[in-house]
Amino acid sequence: MTATDHQGEKRSGRSRLPRGWRMVMALAAAALFLIGPAAGSALASKPGNTFPPEVVGEARLGAEVVCGPGSWTGSPGAFEYEWIREGVTVSPRGLYPHDVYFLKQADEGQQVWCITYATNGEGTTEAESWNSIIFGKRHEEPVPPKNVSPPQISGEPSAGKVLTCSTGSWEGSEPRTYAYQWLRNKTEGIASATASSYTVTGEDEEQSLSCKVTAKNQAGSAEAESAGLHIGLGAKKPENLKLPKVAGIESVNEVLTCTEGEGGGTKPQTYTFQWLRDGATKLTVGSTYTVQTVDEGHKLSCEVVAKNNAGSTTAVSTQVLVKVRAPQNLEPPNITPSPTVGATLTCSKGTWTGAPTEFKYQWRRDGAAIPGEESNQYTVLNTDAAHSLGCQVEAKNTGGPGFAFSAEVVVPEKSGAN
Repeated sequence: MTATDHQGEKRSGRSRLPRGWRMVMALAAAALFLIGPAAGSALASKPGNTFPPEVVGEARLGAEVVCGPGSWTGSPGAFEYEWIREGVTVSPRGLYPHDVYFLKQADEGQQVWCITYATNGEGTTEAESWNSIIFGKRHEEPVPPKNVSPPQISGEPSAGKVLTCSTGSWEGSEPRTYAYQWLRNKTEGIASATASSYTVTGEDEEQSLSCKVTAKNQAGSAEAESAGLHIGLGAKKPENLKLPKVAGIESVNEVLTCTEGEGGGTKPQTYTFQWLRDGATKLTVGSTYTVQTVDEGHKLSCEVVAKNNAGSTTAVSTQVLVKVRAPQNLEPPNITPSPTVGATLTCSKGTWTGAPTEFKYQWRRDGAAIPGEESNQYTVLNTDAAHSLGCQVEAKNTGGPGFAFSAEVVVPEKSGAN
């Protein structure tokens, strides 16, 4: 059995019983049938429905479906059946075999259910099936068009040029058709301007043009209008009058900002930004740029392209030099080998940022500089016994010096020393 309880808008407003109640109601109906005659002998009444009819059968074209009468009190003497499709009778009320219905092509995507009429000597009572049956794809009601985003006009806003009106974005059932009407100053419909494109005339200069789109489908229609587009006395492409400028601190991790500069030409205009290193290497796009380590010692600038319907113009800002930071120590110097009297110790450079170009050394005893000991090597003296030694490294680049200190090493006393 593939009948289901479809409770769509087109079903009758009568309530539907949940499937889980079927057995309970059937048992109740059986009990009422048993006591029905006895009760009837005291007070006769027309039939009463205790469990609604049910549509039983396979949901496919040509299948036979049956209307189960349901359960009743009042000992009905006859049952008649009527079949309904989406609220419209498709098989009129009649006696057996009207409890059977064959699904037709016209039923596809539609809800089909039945009504049972129970009759006894006191009258007739009707009951609608608690469920319906449907096969194929459900037929949905068409939805009227609804505008999501308005139409837009593209093209050069000057006499002799062709403008194009988009449909905009719409919701609603397909298929949809679109009609166009061009307007002057949003009120005056332009005669014969009913296509998606329009050639600007001299009459339109110093006026505003817009287009209205009407979307239509089988459920209805709706309108949407574009923004107005000003038609000037001949559009002029952008002209740069004042160069763009880079603003901000020219140091690593700082954010620089590129201004548009100033210029003439027909408005509106759009702007795109391209950052350059040393005037040639293209970096990121956008009006801001975060200075990177690789930019140290190089010059940065920004290229701005201004564009309107008449063309585009490019202007480049003056260059700014990114400051070089002094070296910073990442790993301190190290002293090797073990410090014993007579041994020659070596002080490593350590690891640095900033690409140092020069290194200087200073050996220290107990934290104080040892005069004249300014190479990366030092020979341990007798006087160093029982003292600590360390080395200081100075790394230098064009940004200045950076300093780092090794860990201190202790020279052991000589064996047999007093």
